[in-house]
Amino acid sequence: MDLTSIKKAAVRGLTPGRPFQNPPMILRLVIGMVLASVIGYLTNSPQTHVILTVGALLAGVLLTLPHNRSRLVAAALGALAQAFGVFLGVTLSGQWWVVLTLTFLGFLSSGLLRAVAVGISMRVMLMTIIFLAFAEMGRGLNTPPLTVALGFVLGAAIMLAIQLFPPYPPRYASQRIAVSGLYRSLATGVPSGAALLAADRSLALLRANGNDQLTRFVELVERGEEIAQLLLALENRPSADVEPWRTAASARLNGLAARIAQPGAPADPPAPWPSTGAGGVRQALQRAVEIAEQVAGAGTAPHASDERRTPSSWELVRDELRPGSPILQHALRLAVTCVIGQLVGMGLAAWLGKDAIFAAHGFWVVVAVALIVFPDYGDTFSRGIGRTIGTIAGALLGIALSFLPADPLLHTVVLLLLYIGLQVFRTCGQPWSMLFLVAWISSLMAGPLAAVTRGIDTVIGCLLGFAAYLLFPTWQRRRLDELLSEWARAEADRLVALSRLWADETEEHRLAVAHASVLSRLIRIEFAAATKSARSEPEHPQGRWSDADLDPAAGAVLTVARQIAALSALAPYWSETERDGVRAEVGRLIGELMALAGATEPPVGPAVRVDVDAEPGEVTVETRGALDQASRAVAQLATSHRPAD
Repeated sequence: MDLTSIKKAAVRGLTPGRPFQNPPMILRLVIGMVLASVIGYLTNSPQTHVILTVGALLAGVLLTLPHNRSRLVAAALGALAQAFGVFLGVTLSGQWWVVLTLTFLGFLSSGLLRAVAVGISMRVMLMTIIFLAFAEMGRGLNTPPLTVALGFVLGAAIMLAIQLFPPYPPRYASQRIAVSGLYRSLATGVPSGAALLAADRSLALLRANGNDQLTRFVELVERGEEIAQLLLALENRPSADVEPWRTAASARLNGLAARIAQPGAPADPPAPWPSTGAGGVRQALQRAVEIAEQVAGAGTAPHASDERRTPSSWELVRDELRPGSPILQHALRLAVTCVIGQLVGMGLAAWLGKDAIFAAHGFWVVVAVALIVFPDYGDTFSRGIGRTIGTIAGALLGIALSFLPADPLLHTVVLLLLYIGLQVFRTCGQPWSMLFLVAWISSLMAGPLAAVTRGIDTVIGCLLGFAAYLLFPTWQRRRLDELLSEWARAEADRLVALSRLWADETEEHRLAVAHASVLSRLIRIEFAAATKSARSEPEHPQGRWSDADLDPAAGAVLTVARQIAALSALAPYWSETERDGVRAEVGRLIGELMALAGATEPPVGPAVRVDVDAEPGEVTVETRGALDQASRAVAQLATSHRPAD
């Protein structure tokens, strides 16, 4: 760790975002909290008031998390799971060997599920925190566990009922956003790998339903990948030949993205295709875009193939169950540190005594740990610094508010104003979120002791999170050698699978290409994410992978992947002579990739023989451009590559 990296993390953590995003959602959340607060106030029971408003608060948190189902269904399922956590926590209160074991398993599962979706991971984390909180507070409650859970459910139900108010998003809104995002990336020409993966994953979690609309989305994603490959193939032609086709495709893809995101909305007539130059790849591009437009319309949805089956949730988690996995390392670091944090919080309360800190509130240490420990150094420290500063400011505000007159109505109004501030400034970042959230929680529990407890526990939790990452780090900069090797091997396997398909077009070979393409894409995106995260880390002790190396390497990896995709799109238009020439050059490219991966023999099986000594044949300008750019990018990676000591 060095001061430069800490400064970078602090700047990231304290840079504010844009406030007041998604006003309709904010309005619904505020109305729900107003109703829960009014009902709680009318009960004349402070404990009931707390349970109702906390239930509404956490249901609102669920509504702000990413979800693959409708906002109401996702929040309702999450609220029921949280109510079960409340009931289980109060029931097991005092049985710490059971509570800590379940806490460890809950946070371990949350960490592993980041491989599937961040929204699912956060829901499991939130349920675990709720379970732990009520397990610690349970014996101090004068209410039966079932009654507490029902009160919690009532608060959540109030918030959920407000979600019936308009505006209503279209069905499968999350899937529409993901698929339309893929088509927007195609229209703008930005790399579409991450958008393609996001669309795949949003559909994979619901594909079991097998209904007509989801089948359309799957087909649209398949067509989107085909269009991406055809657009890449066009890039290797002179710009004067390509520009009219690129412009027409961009306009139609933008319209298609809008139609997917908002079905039934008014749309402009599709842009006309150029009247000259049609043929080969350009004609295939026109046909692919028009088929996608037909699928997005009201026509009969075509049968979706199995060629692009994405990994299931279990497969994604299973792939991380290996010693070198950063996701597994993160999950273990998170689970162990949270259990230690709970023990520290309980010990601190016993040591300082009830006059200095709230007893049975040590779980706030765990909350701080859980919300700052991330898989990479930069996010852990930036969020930790932001949360610490926001928490201290919120605790000071909570202490100041505790000196207001002890009037129930005034207390309710203060809570509502703080909640409005939380929702308006939630998107500004950790300092602003924690300022209002800590002040809200401090005011919920009357007196300055609540603010002091929350502040002390959060600072301790952040320090534990920092220590956990420094003692058991996952340095992304040091993973780049291994990731680059894995990616090079995956791209070589992908080229071999394509060579087999070009030699013998069978369903088996098509499925092999699909599998190899998904695998190489996953590793490439992981490499790109690692290069981005490495910028926030200290420099490597031996000087490998300096900041100046990162962007060129990520760009070269992307170039190779894009040009191989272009070759895949061009293959149907090769003559026999050109196919032989490509075969020779692809053989050499496979050898270069395997050398980059540190392997001695190319991964060639009996289905195809790659002749690395054959003479190159005549190829079209598009094919020549793809081959040359891929080869130059591999050579660039070989010279800039920082091998392990």
